[in-house]
Amino acid sequence: MQISWRLDSEADFVAEAQQGRIELEADGIIVQERTFIDFWLRALLEALGSLESGATELSVDVDEPDPVVLAEHRGALNISYGAQSLSTTVRAFEAAVLESARALVGYLRLAVGPEVLAESPTISSIQSLINAHRDVA
Repeated sequence: MQISWRLDSEADFVAEAQQGRIELEADGIIVQERTFIDFWLRALLEALGSLESGATELSVDVDEPDPVVLAEHRGALNISYGAQSLSTTVRAFEAAVLESARALVGYLRLAVGPEVLAESPTISSIQSLINAHRDVA
């Protein structure tokens, strides 16, 4: 599984939200244009924590009209968003979410600096979720 994102080049950095395009791809594809990348990644990290705690069905708010719905069965994971869906494994989802979230935080740290980045509650939450996962792993 792969999660890729692209920030809108014309959008200035706003500490509260990074707008752009996000794409989740495995056996199927989910694409959302003009969305808040940081909200999606925070929600997916929170979903990962719930899956690791034994949840098998989740409806995740990504600050869009439709939620992301995750259904796990014996390590297989189905993810849907509106009419789009994909299938993967929990392990592949874990790796993709962590890699993409780390990439966003790293990119923003270089682009705007850690002081400006610290003003974003969503990015701070993402960093805490990444760190919490590292402590558990």
